[in-house]
Amino acid sequence: MTGLVLACDELIAESGEVPAEPALPEPVAPDPIAVAPAGLDPRTLCKIGASCEPARPPVHAAITLGAAQLAYLQHATRTGGDERSVRLDVWRALAWSAHVAYAADRVDDRRATGMSTTVFHDLALGGRIALPVPIPAWASATVHVLGGDTTGNGDAIYAALGARLGGLDVELGAGAMELDHDTSTAATLRVAHGEVLRGWLEVTAGTTQIEGVGSADVAGGGGLAWYHPRWALEVSAQFGDRALALTDGGELAEAIADTFHTSGRALLRVALGAHLAAYAGGTARTATTPACDDYTQLVGFAGLSANF
Repeated sequence: MTGLVLACDELIAESGEVPAEPALPEPVAPDPIAVAPAGLDPRTLCKIGASCEPARPPVHAAITLGAAQLAYLQHATRTGGDERSVRLDVWRALAWSAHVAYAADRVDDRRATGMSTTVFHDLALGGRIALPVPIPAWASATVHVLGGDTTGNGDAIYAALGARLGGLDVELGAGAMELDHDTSTAATLRVAHGEVLRGWLEVTAGTTQIEGVGSADVAGGGGLAWYHPRWALEVSAQFGDRALALTDGGELAEAIADTFHTSGRALLRVALGAHLAAYAGGTARTATTPACDDYTQLVGFAGLSANF
């Protein structure tokens, strides 16, 4: 994809719920760049090798606090920024889960009149429920309300159906977004396989209308995750068109209509006792704006989860 291409859409569903066993919550990494792992395996919501079907499993909850630092290199106006986020998860084994999350992002801009800071807000509410069918299957949905000082105002929704088919976890989702009066729609196919060592691939196709100019867009991604009872390591990559993007489960509402981009991410989670877990990682992205300017974004992030 070259030249002046006005964007595409990438609306990413939440990457999964928090496992009840072991006490190592899935963090919501406040990573405003790379997509989180697909997280499509319902069986990994509990400890591998343990029973996931108690007579009446209790309700669990987890709260996650996170922070991120952003740096922009060779961007036309942006120089840096930061993010603060909080998320609450509630779930009952594999039967259902719900979450509410809030993230605030501050981006520093360099203008002809001097430096200024723009604040973006993202309030998200979603959940997942197991379907009463003979095979493992689920439905999920997430709604976002987006707000900014002058840009980044809108809303978004993503809904999906998934099932285990032939040893693969397959999820088909659709999303729509309105941001600053521009719109986008997209469909996403995600496939994941494995438990202790888990890999995933996804492809997204959609359309975007920005200032009356439409485009058809395609993006893809993949990653690997290595899960251990006390820690987890994840690496992922993403490439393709994007715009009006809710990245990493909506932790940042991007008010930039980037075109082609590539990104990579690494994330490490470690359990700290029975009810605490910490995570840290970093991402890097190269992207091109509609004005054909190339830039790089670097992010470091970390957080702490507590489950009950």
